[in-house]
Amino acid sequence: MIGPGAPQVGEGSLHARVTRTGAPCASTFGDKVALIDQGRSFTFRQLDELSGALAASLVGLGVVPGDRVALYAPNSWE
Repeated sequence: MIGPGAPQVGEGSLHARVTRTGAPCASTFGDKVALIDQGRSFTFRQLDELSGALAASLVGLGVVPGDRVALYAPNSWE
């Protein structure tokens, strides 16, 4: 689940780990464009927010640090 109803996560959680990984780029480059796909651009900050939302969704599904997760998706930002 993404949004206000998403599960809360703690400092040692998967969400926190993903956030710590992306946060330095987001804080350093913030509003600079990081990705352009199909005519849509995303800033480093937006990618950080999206990755945090994905991590929170995985936590909501029961994924914990150390679990292996495979993602199957088309080559697109969606």
